Amino acid sequence: MTIACYARKSTEKINDSIENQFSVIDNYISQNQELQNSEILHFSDDGFTGINMNRDAFQKLLAKVRERQIDVIVVRDLSRLGRNYLDVCKLTESIFPFMQVRLI
Repeated sequence: MTIACYARKSTEKINDSIENQFSVIDNYISQNQELQNSEILHFSDDGFTGINMNRDAFQKLLAKVRERQIDVIVVRDLSRLGRNYLDVCKLTESIFPFMQVRLI
C-alpha cells in the first residue's frame, strides 16, 4: 500500500506549519495498524493559497493518483486540500472514489 501525506501552508501561523501537519499525520499513521508497513510519500506546498488548485506538490500528488500509484491520502483536515468547496467535493466525492483512493 502507498500512502500520500499532503500538507499545505499559506500563512505564518505556527500551529499550521508543514512540520506540524506532517507530525499529526505521521502520528496517526503510526497508531493505525492497517496503515503500518506502507510506503509513505510526503507532498507539501508552502506559501500557497487553497483557493488555487494549481499547486506544484498537489498536482504531483494528483498525477500519482491518475497513475494509480496512491492507495490512501492523509491530510490533517480537508481545508489543506483546498478552500473551494466545489473543487474539494469533486475530489472527495468523484475522483478519489473512482480511482479507488481512500481519503483520511
